[in-house]
Order: sequence, then C-alpha cells, then structure tokens
Amino acid sequence: MKNIVNETEYNVDSGEAYYLTITFGNGQDGDSSFRDVEGQYHTGSIINIKIGTGAKLEGTFILIGSLVTDTNPDTNKTSISYYINGEEVETYSEDVEEDNSAIYYTTFIKFI
Repeated sequence: MKNIVNETEYNVDSGEAYYLTITFGNGQDGDSSFRDVEGQYHTGSIINIKIGTGAKLEGTFILIGSLVTDTNPDTNKTSISYYINGEEVETYSEDVEEDNSAIYYTTFIKFI
C-alpha cells in the first residue's frame, strides 16, 4: 500500500471559526482521522467538523490520516479533497497499485 505525504498551508483570521470537510473522489471509499487543536479526535466521515478558531490555529498544524480504498471497478484512480469553511484548500490524486487495494494519505495542514 502506498503512503502519500502532503503538506499545505492555510491563512487564518484570529476572529473566525474554522471547519474541515474531507471528500473522496473517483467513486472510491475512504475514512479519515485527526486531532483538533483542542485535543479532540475525529474519525470516519469528516464533514464540517470544527477544528478551532483562527486565534488557536495560527502557528499550529493538524495532521490528517486518510485511508482510501479502491471500490470502483472502473478505475484505480483515487483522490482526496480538503475544504475549510467550504473553500477548497487542496486536492491530491494517486492511482492504487492494483485493483481493490488502498492508499494512505498523510496530510499536514499548517495554519499561518
């Protein structure tokens, strides 16, 4: 199984609250896990989960682990997209090595 490591940055405003959504493309299935800045763990489907306020996020990062499984018989492509407050932050794409296998995406989002 491949492990794809990605890093990205996101600008925050100290007075705003921030929410994370993760989606999986190409008809594939996936789950994610991460710990927010308050120390709370979130696993499974990540849809509009509060990750903190800009004041608490600035200068920190979150580490997200996601397992994407090839369940679509028509393609071996996988993709994962990260959204904060509805804005697309980043999308990554990679092919699995063989039918019905999986890819692990490790993503760092640094808040500046």
